Amino acid sequence: MNIKVSKGLKNVLQVVMVRHGESIWNLENRFTGWQNVGLSAQGVKESLEAGRRLKEQGFKFDMCYTSVLKRAINCFNNIAESMDMHHIPVYKSYRLNERHYGALEGLNKSETAAKHGEAQVRIWRRSYDIPPPKMELEDPRAPHNNPMYDRLPRNALPFSEVRSGALYSFVVSEGYGGARDSVLAGPDLPTDHRRQEGHHHCPRQLYPRHHEVPRQYQRERLVPAI
Repeated sequence: MNIKVSKGLKNVLQVVMVRHGESIWNLENRFTGWQNVGLSAQGVKESLEAGRRLKEQGFKFDMCYTSVLKRAINCFNNIAESMDMHHIPVYKSYRLNERHYGALEGLNKSETAAKHGEAQVRIWRRSYDIPPPKMELEDPRAPHNNPMYDRLPRNALPFSEVRSGALYSFVVSEGYGGARDSVLAGPDLPTDHRRQEGHHHCPRQLYPRHHEVPRQYQRERLVPAI
């Protein structure tokens, strides 16, 4: 995805979005969301292979943005290993986490579809503006009860999330954790490569918005694994 950095400048940022490799819960067909699940053995292989392919294509990166979830972070580490680029700065933000799946997190997708119906589960998974059922505050799975997020305001932590708006606004308007000047204003370089190591919903949301895909088709846009 190419982004013009500002009017009057010829600089173009090339943002490369990489979905993390297969996680343990992908393998088990479970809703993951904000649960901090690691990569499966296959996911490790996929991320190393992604790095090899990027290197073969001549990509070079000057920074990386990722969520705070270890499946995305470990995927970047494996790509960095294949590309020999552990030296680049890595910016992590909870706002780049997978969308929060609410009370569905940890549940088996097939079993959930058998209980609620395929159509309802598809709406929960793919809808642009309809959230999954909310998680309760007392639920041990809730981010409010996870030490990872102790430093964040309680009202910043979701009980469930929709895909609309928040991530795109964060990337294009607010910048990653205050790094907007380096990401979207751009240094004085003719071409700039930025990597985002992310989750399925990140390119699912950004690509249609950037390419003006009508909302009625967005639910069908799938992002392939590595």
